[in-house]
Amino acid sequence: MSEGNKIGQAKLLQQIKIGNRKVLNQLYQTYREEFINWTRWKFNCTAEDSIDVFQETMIAFYENVVNDKITEFQSSVKTYLFAIGRNILLKRFRNEKQGKTEELEVLQNVADELQMEDSLNLTERQKAIAQLLEKLGEPCKTLLQLFYYQKYSVEAIVNTMEYKNASVVKNQKVRCIKRLRTLTSHLYSADEL
Repeated sequence: MSEGNKIGQAKLLQQIKIGNRKVLNQLYQTYREEFINWTRWKFNCTAEDSIDVFQETMIAFYENVVNDKITEFQSSVKTYLFAIGRNILLKRFRNEKQGKTEELEVLQNVADELQMEDSLNLTERQKAIAQLLEKLGEPCKTLLQLFYYQKYSVEAIVNTMEYKNASVVKNQKVRCIKRLRTLTSHLYSADEL
C-alpha cells in the first residue's frame, strides 16, 4: 500500500472517529451497490438481505473505528468492508442452520405427540401440546400448519396469507417457532430431552 494511500486512510478513520457523518455517508454510497451485487452473486442473497447485511456491515465498521478496533488498514477500505460483510453472512448462515435444526426438533416433538388415530385417546401431554398450539394464535398457528403439516412452500404461504414477500414469511416463522419453543419448554424436562 502506498504512503499516500495510508495517509488518506488515516484521515478517513480520524474523520469517522470525530463524528464526520459525511465521510461515512460517502463510503456508504461508494460501496453499497457493489456490495449488494457481490452478496447476491457470491452468497445467493436476496436484494433485501443484501441491503440489511450492508447496513450491519457499515454499523460494525463504524463501531470498530470508534472503539479503536481498527486504527489502520492492512488492505483497502473496500476489502475491509467486504470482509466484515462476509463474516456477518457466514455467522447468519451458521445461526440459520442451527436454528433450523432446533426448530425441526421442536416441531418433530410436537408432531410426534399429536400423531394419533383416535382423538379420544389423547394423553395429557398431547392435550397440553394441542392447547399450546391454540395459544400461539394467529397468524402463527396457520403459518406453521401450512408450512409443516400441509407442506406449503414459502411462496405459497406468501400468496395464501397475503404476506409482502418470502422474507416476511421466513421472519414470521422464526418468531412463531421461538414462541412455540417457549410454550413447549415446560413440557419437556431436562431428563426427557
